[in-house]
Amino acid sequence: VKGVEVDGQPAKVARAGDSVEVSVSGIDSAAVYPGAVLCHPEYPAPLVTRFEARVVVLDVSVPLLRGAAITLHAHTAREAGTLSALVSVLNAKTGEPTKMKPRCLTKGQTALVE
Repeated sequence: VKGVEVDGQPAKVARAGDSVEVSVSGIDSAAVYPGAVLCHPEYPAPLVTRFEARVVVLDVSVPLLRGAAITLHAHTAREAGTLSALVSVLNAKTGEPTKMKPRCLTKGQTALVE
């Protein structure tokens, strides 16, 4: 790492949530893109193939079912995925489950999915 800037100012440390620009050497610039994870080569970030996420269903024309192809948007990253499980519908205000293992998710619902 040649240099780190947080919000346009030189910095020695950046934390989760900071807007960071990193200057690096010895890495192909095509391998680094917005949303990528930069870590020490001896301590790589763990990879997963499944995870649980709290989601809000936006404007969908048909209900979301288990097995549906989806696009995950997280900050600047955008990845294709599959809904492998509908865990629960959540109360949007409290986050408490209101229905376990729903058959589908519709517009405006908040849910826990895998």
